[in-house]
Amino acid sequence: MRISILLGFALFVSPCAWSSGPVTYEYAMKYRYFMEEGVFLQEVSNKAANDMVDAGIASNDLLIEELTLGALGGFAGYVTNSLPGPFGRLPSRTFSEVPGLKEFLIAEWREWHGKTGYNADAAYRRAMERWDKLPRDIDGQWLPVGIDEMREALTASSSSWTLIPQVLCVFWPTDAEVLEFLWEFRDKDLSPETPLKVLHLLLLGAFSTPEADNYRTETIQLALSEVNEAESSRVALAAVGLALSRPAHALPLLIRSAEEYPLVRSQILMALAAYSDEDLATHARELTPLLEGVTLTRPMGPEIEAHERLNDLLGAGTPSETRP
Repeated sequence: MRISILLGFALFVSPCAWSSGPVTYEYAMKYRYFMEEGVFLQEVSNKAANDMVDAGIASNDLLIEELTLGALGGFAGYVTNSLPGPFGRLPSRTFSEVPGLKEFLIAEWREWHGKTGYNADAAYRRAMERWDKLPRDIDGQWLPVGIDEMREALTASSSSWTLIPQVLCVFWPTDAEVLEFLWEFRDKDLSPETPLKVLHLLLLGAFSTPEADNYRTETIQLALSEVNEAESSRVALAAVGLALSRPAHALPLLIRSAEEYPLVRSQILMALAAYSDEDLATHARELTPLLEGVTLTRPMGPEIEAHERLNDLLGAGTPSETRP
């Protein structure tokens, strides 16, 4: 399979290989290979990958667009979760160089979001339910026998568009237009998980504008107004996001959130460790008790380094317990 895919790419990415007529089964299968393997392979150059995406978004074909979005979303998913690629180290893709791609993605999201009821989570679940009902071979692989079957199955269970926010944040970090898109997502999407997702996307896109920080501080303030362990993940994401710009006015809020939300105290301490010595020294009295007996949720790398920095600065104790 790997060799056949690479041979297919050698033919497909040549200047004369793009289909200008009706999409054939062979043409669609090359996009499927791109989505499932090619986008992750070091052997596929950035130019070849960008050309695939460029032709995909210009195809005016729902099937090719779905496969193209699937490739972009799949790649962004590995980056988002800091995972190695399925075939080894991920290549450094430059999809932001594809002309008009950002605008296409935002327009595509708005169209699908509107026609599926402004709830991306619910739309994704419905799509996966349809996808799970597709016939499989003995190995569990879905192998369509023709272009019509492939088109019907993929377009009926379309879900790749729900990954567009991740794609935008991975390939256009700190971009003002993407930030505006995230606020639109926050304001229009009806899923109860949307506020948490927006906090994650703001962090993924390294957004540190005053507006982004205000959203983070408002999230923490709301969580402190009525402490609830269910809000721990939001508090942690908001705290880590504030570490990007390190606003001094947020320090008391971060310290109080570390006191009230012990389940994510180690993550909040990591955010606090990003502040300057001078800023932290002014809050030494409140910080020192937080370091004594803290439980490290992921006792490795950055978390230990953050604790050690705060410990050295404040002269506090060491963690009394760790858990994997």
